[in-house]
Amino acid sequence: MNGPQSHLCDLTAEVHQRFDWFRARCTWSLLIASPLMVFNLQSGLAVDTKGPSTSPAVIAHELPDAQDLLLLGPVEPTRVRLRIEIDGVPFRTAWRDTFGRLFDQFDTDRDGSVSLEQAGQIANIFGTTAGSQFRAGAAKLTMDQMAAKATGLTKAELRAMLEESSPPIRLSQKLSSQGAGPALSPLLDYDGDGRLSRQELSRAATSLHGRDFNDDQLITELELVAGPDVTESNSPGEVSAGTGTVILLTAALDHTAVAEILLSRYDRNRDGVISLEKPAEIQSESEGLASLDTDGDHLLTRAELRGYLELPLDAELPLVLGSGSTKKKGNAAPRYRLRGKLDGGFRLQVGSREVNLRRSNRNPNQEDVRVRMADFDANNDGSLDATEFTMIVDRPDFAVIDTNHDDKISLVEFDSFFQHRSRATAVQVLLEATEQGADLFRLLDLNGDRVLTPRELLLAPNVIDTEDQDRDGFLGGAEMTYNLILEISRAARRPANANLAQRGPSIPRVKADREGPAWFLKMDRNRDGDVSLSEFPGSHQIFGRLDTNGDGLISSQEATASTPSK
Repeated sequence: MNGPQSHLCDLTAEVHQRFDWFRARCTWSLLIASPLMVFNLQSGLAVDTKGPSTSPAVIAHELPDAQDLLLLGPVEPTRVRLRIEIDGVPFRTAWRDTFGRLFDQFDTDRDGSVSLEQAGQIANIFGTTAGSQFRAGAAKLTMDQMAAKATGLTKAELRAMLEESSPPIRLSQKLSSQGAGPALSPLLDYDGDGRLSRQELSRAATSLHGRDFNDDQLITELELVAGPDVTESNSPGEVSAGTGTVILLTAALDHTAVAEILLSRYDRNRDGVISLEKPAEIQSESEGLASLDTDGDHLLTRAELRGYLELPLDAELPLVLGSGSTKKKGNAAPRYRLRGKLDGGFRLQVGSREVNLRRSNRNPNQEDVRVRMADFDANNDGSLDATEFTMIVDRPDFAVIDTNHDDKISLVEFDSFFQHRSRATAVQVLLEATEQGADLFRLLDLNGDRVLTPRELLLAPNVIDTEDQDRDGFLGGAEMTYNLILEISRAARRPANANLAQRGPSIPRVKADREGPAWFLKMDRNRDGDVSLSEFPGSHQIFGRLDTNGDGLISSQEATASTPSK
């Protein structure tokens, strides 16, 4: 079968394949979690009857209004719990209620299930299209399993699937240089005093050596913010799901996963532990991460870091979208300065770092923001054909809207789908993260190719001359501010490139003038325009003679000067 209807068949087939996987996952999660957790109804927190095996991240995920965030700041992490309501209702409850009403509309025979075709339509309404979230990879169903599900999906089954693929809250990160700037500063701050001296900047190549995961002597943005699994095998433009400085703590991230995230971010020398002694790899108060150092050796191991989720929250912030009071008070640990804002958001500050939580109260269910068919009906015949339909930026499969399968979309079909989608979007929370402040990576990246070469690291001390505003010989304080803006809203629109929330810019390529004699160009394996000692196959003595200025690099000019002219 070809044409638009085939896309719907693909979607329903993928829904079909995913069913058993989701049901098995949910079943095992309940079997494992239920005997371990006892809920304290007064506090809303879970009490672990067997120690640190129960994650507060899982607990927050179960609370209908709660979402925990892990903010990976330049020198320490911050854990914040958001308590979100939509029109006075906990946001997860609002999402489930909207899904339930939509499911009931499709369940016309009231048998408690919908067909696979109807399931595909509901998935599209919630923003899940074939080939995006319902991806291949789930185990293939047997013929018996397929026959068993021929009658369709129940409400609980489809809801579990959509909570994975189109969750009540999603994160979009728009971070400058993928968070490399803020990540770079603590890596260079050898004595851990929160500022950078000329001497520390002169050690840049040595300090960053542990981050050169592929040993090409080039430091990329991803190597600064991601773990050592960054390889050339990644698809162009793709970044690891764990990159970026904001992490949604979901049930999928247990103690072990969070410990690995912390090590990936703060273990500068890649020795498998985080040092608390100078030069400290992380700054911590005695009641914070330092309290996890149970053996008192001033090192945080993987085993100790697994206790991070058991530490008290740094802040708990109430947020109201839609109608409802915006005067609810948040609370934060004593060392944080917390201020409420007129827009219903908050400012959370510690030292020179600030988290600015903005609240955008736009309503995607308002008439003036809905898609109108008249804007795409080129021939004004009152319907859309397949060609006209392609002009819609955020469109589902044609067959999803063409419910009577007559190869055209009527006004009734169009309005019905997008009205449903507006209601679904109105209960989906969007959190957009944007970094601001001094970006040391960009200051050091002299040619703007998003790669730090040995030559650029050699010249790093020069930024003191241009950026040291108070002339104290250091970069610090206001010169090294870090601001993270978190804007929370209801997802009023889904651009066609929404998946860019999980993508970065194209893979950085070093830009350098490729000049010099043939032997020099062959030795310059990373193509950065210089030959380092590790690239040079000869002895140290010969390298020293060629490196006439003694800066540790053979430049093209030095190579040319040492090569006899023909």
